Amino acid sequence: MAILNENLIGLPVYTESGQHLGHISDFQIDDDTGKISKYHIKSSNPITNIIKQKELIIDPSQVIEITEEKMIVGDNLAPQTTPQVEPAGA
Repeated sequence: MAILNENLIGLPVYTESGQHLGHISDFQIDDDTGKISKYHIKSSNPITNIIKQKELIIDPSQVIEITEEKMIVGDNLAPQTTPQVEPAGA
């Protein structure tokens, strides 16, 4: 099923296990092939957007499924949490 370009912007993005990563904020089209070459994913958490000012870039090969309701990507794209390390002697 084809999804119109204007319907991609704002589409929610989830991992296979259901973690909400954000929404599609933009995408790039390859001039030679006319196909999407990258999806830009912005977190739905405004605090994350302000503090980290990061955007997740997803290659089309990482997309498992895309429907009119959502995009699903592999679990390996979920943000990893860094374990907190206690200082020595604390």
